[in-house]
Amino acid sequence: MAGRTGTKGSPFMLDMRDLNHRVDTRRLRFKTTAELDPLEGVIEQARALEALETGLRIHKRNYNIYISGASGTGKSSILKGLLRRAAEKAPPPPDFCLVFCFRRPQSPVVLEFPSGKAIAFRTAMDQFIADLRLEIPKTFHSKNHQERIQRILNDGLERENKSFLELAASAQDIGFVVKRAKEGLVTIPTLEGKPLGNKEYADLSETQRAEVDANRQRLEPIVSHFLEATRNIELQVHKKIQDAQRALGKAVVDRLIKPVRAAYKAVREDKGYLDALVAHILDNLQRFLPDESDRRQADRAMKAPMIEYQVNVLVDNSDVAGAPIVIENTPTYHNLIGKIEKRVEHGIYSTDHMMVKAGALLQANGGYLVLHVREVLTYPFAWEALKSVLRHQRLVIEEMGEAYQFLPTSGLRPDPIPVQVKVILIGSNWLYHLLVTQDEDFGKTFQIKAEFDSEVRRSPEALTEYARFVATTCRRDELLPVDRDGVAAIIEFGMRQAGSADRMTLRFNEITNLVIEADSLARADDQSVIRREHVKTARERRYRRISLMADKSMDDILDGTLKVHTEGSQIGVVNGLALYSYGDLVFGRPLRITVKTFHGKAGVLNIEREARMSGNTYNKGVLILSGFLGDRFAQDRALGVTASLTVEQSYGTIDGDSASCAELCGILSALGEVPLRQDLAITGSISQDGEVQAIGGVNEKVEGFYRICKARGFTGTQGVILPRSNVRHLMLEPEVLEAIRKRRFAVYAVDRVEQALELLTGMPAGARAPDGSWTPGSLFERVAKRLDKYAEKPQSKSARDKDSPSRPAAPAKKSPTRKGRQGTP
Repeated sequence: MAGRTGTKGSPFMLDMRDLNHRVDTRRLRFKTTAELDPLEGVIEQARALEALETGLRIHKRNYNIYISGASGTGKSSILKGLLRRAAEKAPPPPDFCLVFCFRRPQSPVVLEFPSGKAIAFRTAMDQFIADLRLEIPKTFHSKNHQERIQRILNDGLERENKSFLELAASAQDIGFVVKRAKEGLVTIPTLEGKPLGNKEYADLSETQRAEVDANRQRLEPIVSHFLEATRNIELQVHKKIQDAQRALGKAVVDRLIKPVRAAYKAVREDKGYLDALVAHILDNLQRFLPDESDRRQADRAMKAPMIEYQVNVLVDNSDVAGAPIVIENTPTYHNLIGKIEKRVEHGIYSTDHMMVKAGALLQANGGYLVLHVREVLTYPFAWEALKSVLRHQRLVIEEMGEAYQFLPTSGLRPDPIPVQVKVILIGSNWLYHLLVTQDEDFGKTFQIKAEFDSEVRRSPEALTEYARFVATTCRRDELLPVDRDGVAAIIEFGMRQAGSADRMTLRFNEITNLVIEADSLARADDQSVIRREHVKTARERRYRRISLMADKSMDDILDGTLKVHTEGSQIGVVNGLALYSYGDLVFGRPLRITVKTFHGKAGVLNIEREARMSGNTYNKGVLILSGFLGDRFAQDRALGVTASLTVEQSYGTIDGDSASCAELCGILSALGEVPLRQDLAITGSISQDGEVQAIGGVNEKVEGFYRICKARGFTGTQGVILPRSNVRHLMLEPEVLEAIRKRRFAVYAVDRVEQALELLTGMPAGARAPDGSWTPGSLFERVAKRLDKYAEKPQSKSARDKDSPSRPAAPAKKSPTRKGRQGTP
């Protein structure tokens, strides 16, 4: 079989020294993690820590922080520790409370107090109102006050009686008698000192009746004067009573309000609230004097809340030491800004200042607010509201979307509240770049970016810190300690997660989960420590839980549904390697790439692109093939060939350039009519110069082809060709390494496509001599000869007619080369 010879002992074959990246346990100077000190801080995040410390140190507008990085790298844990230290040094922020505005009831007044003083003010106010409810009725019902009121009433009554007597005398002089009735004053005419009834009045002569009517007209101004005087007396009496009650009420209020005034002295800005409060109470003393005639109604009145005199403490920092740290996991508009709650009574909505609630921004005032940017962007109006508060450094609690309503509703509109808060957003790099490019306010508002790395370079110090992290996890989660070899296995898992032999993952949630699962296996075995075999089994079971799609894909190959050969050789057919991702499952699988070449001018025909089933990166990789072919074989003439290229049995979108090296090998195989080994798979991207470049997912790709070969049975010649620049990324599973050690499977590393072609064909690729010829017997010589044949155009029918016997032969003899080409099919 072509190509099988010469690979054993090939200079491109990697040996175990290149592949075995197990951690040397001699560098781990402990027996179990129980001997290690817990890890304080983080592993190798100096860049992010420096940015965070800078952002937390600068207390200026717009110096908010955006933290980016992969999940599970400890961003939140590290941030919490830094925030605690920064908050301890900061002064406590002020309290805020909301009180009723007596001049503008729809605009409650915001009062700012030093930390812990708002509660004292509210307590003093509640006690003040409660005392007034007891003291005002008690004082107003006192004997002295009642006697004072009675004297005022008696004095007024005497004045009214005196005025009535004067009225009666004046009326008698005119010939009338004045009497008081329920309807008011009644005037009765008299005749010879005797009152006239209706009958007597009817018996009067016309002259007498005219005299009575004239006297009545004389009496009316006197009665009007009496009524006006009486009203003045009543008003004076009422004013005297009001003055007496107000004076008494003021005395009670002045005596009871002293604790409130003492608490109010701490307010940052006196807005005249207490003066307005006292005036309102004195104007509404009757609210404190229930009607004693209806005892049940009086009891209800005494129990009814006096909302306008209550204090709504929006923010209380009495229990906060230093600056507040607020982590809002559900950053809706109302949770960020605050809300105005409503009550429903008889189908009617109503609200008051006591139903205004503070949001996270106000609670974090003077401190730090931590948000996840994805959630902030998800909830309506939340992002714009957040930016507005940070930009203007003031907060207005209002209905969500109030500014966007066509007809704004009437309701409470509390005063704006000054806010100074440092917001820390946690999100991905993708969201950061999206906001930077699409939101012009974002870059101005969030001046600090702290980017967390997801991996760390392998070093003795990093190995020690990794082991200490495992020890910390075991203590925190009450897990069994891990022995030295078990820690090495965990570190190797971290290297595999990072996709490199010289780096380790910093996604600590993956490490923690692995240790927890290994702990359960160790306990099931009645072991006192976690060993390598427990870690190995935990890794295997974890993969098995999620690998259903990978197993089904392999079954499709094994039962022949998907055509992939692992033995023999074929012209223009090569095994490429693809990477598949389904959520948390990532696996590699071989794909059959086929090439057919024929005469034409299309060059490399990408069937996936023509069918619109390929991504831009894949298309770019295919286009690079034309550059390589043109550089090598079309310096003196056009290629004159069409190479139809496709990935067989690919029914979805394909992307990436990792198959471009395999595709180039397939094209050269088809042109040179040289078969390619099917027991080898190849991955790598190609440059126009023929360099084989690094690709991603190299471990999964190697293991994907390995599983197919194992299931079909090893032949001893199977293996994978990959870029030499990917060797440092190899962290193969122990099973694969064991097969390589036993020479059942092989991994080859190449730098150039010529090396890959030598492995796949068993013949040299060839080199070009100064005269433009290729190495005799090489693959490139065969390709060049085939292209020469394609370049010789076949003669058309019209040209043959011109060269018919009726024409002179001389012109034909002058063009032997052209004539020869005309006969080439």
